[in-house]
Amino acid sequence: MSLQAIVLTLLSLSVSTIAAPARITARLSPGAATTNDNIQGWLDNIANVNGFLNTAAAGTLTGPALANSASLLLQDIPGAAADEPNRLMALSGLISPADTTAVSASEDLMTIFGGVLGNLTTIVDNSGDAAVISSAVDQINCLRCNFVLPDIDQVFAGAVANNAGATSATTVGPLVCPIPAAGSFVCPAT
Repeated sequence: MSLQAIVLTLLSLSVSTIAAPARITARLSPGAATTNDNIQGWLDNIANVNGFLNTAAAGTLTGPALANSASLLLQDIPGAAADEPNRLMALSGLISPADTTAVSASEDLMTIFGGVLGNLTTIVDNSGDAAVISSAVDQINCLRCNFVLPDIDQVFAGAVANNAGATSATTVGPLVCPIPAAGSFVCPAT
């Protein structure tokens, strides 16, 4: 190949590179992508449970209709309350063991979730008893407002802090405690 042909080849490569620059796209690390997916999935679960609790508080669904709504939340599918422990397990694995606040919140959630799911089961099993349903809804609000949602915020923060590129998020509570925190809902006497 002649010198002139080599120069023309190099020039054509340079021109094509300038004319069509390579796209630079930001890629999330696998940990950040998994964190974001699980946070978003958990926020969807929370929104569905909040919708149920708001409906129960408003009295727009009662008895069997409310029990049917509760039974949907007990299904182990994305968007349901029963999916929340799955999200917890995924995000707990993405928290640094040195983040004692997030680790403690994760451990706390592992023990509390049973109370929420148990009260949903009580609603399903007692669809004809308004007093039992009301008490179960109050117990769910107590657990979620004072413990579950604040702990989820700590798990979110821990997973985001340990996975560069992940997006932070905070939970929103049902109408009885739109900004969940310890003491944000007065728990009924048991």
